[in-house]
Amino acid sequence: MVKNAAKKSIAMIQRGWYKLSITVGLMFMLILSQPVSAGALAGTQLVTGLRNLMNDAQKVVLIFGPIAAVVLCGYFFIRLQGADEMDQKKWSNRIKIAVVGLIGCLVAAGLLGVIGSYFSG
Repeated sequence: MVKNAAKKSIAMIQRGWYKLSITVGLMFMLILSQPVSAGALAGTQLVTGLRNLMNDAQKVVLIFGPIAAVVLCGYFFIRLQGADEMDQKKWSNRIKIAVVGLIGCLVAAGLLGVIGSYFSG
């Protein structure tokens, strides 16, 4: 019993250090990154159209992503309140998936903005 508890505690500490090291590494990458630009390619018609497309896609994702997530979460919360014990877990998982999807939408919009900013200068 004691050995299993000790093993679980050590595993939990190791996971925490792993997550912390990844977070610190990503923060240093963001802090130490250098701005880049497309140079001569920035003025071409293809790049201008691609930049406009990325800006429009970013706006669409930023507007419709959170709206869809809020609507889905609201629907799932309503269904969760009316569900029996067996279905409550299913609806709770769906709510978690909708929240993760919302975070994914926001990250995708941020990535579109970063990629689009590459072509702006």
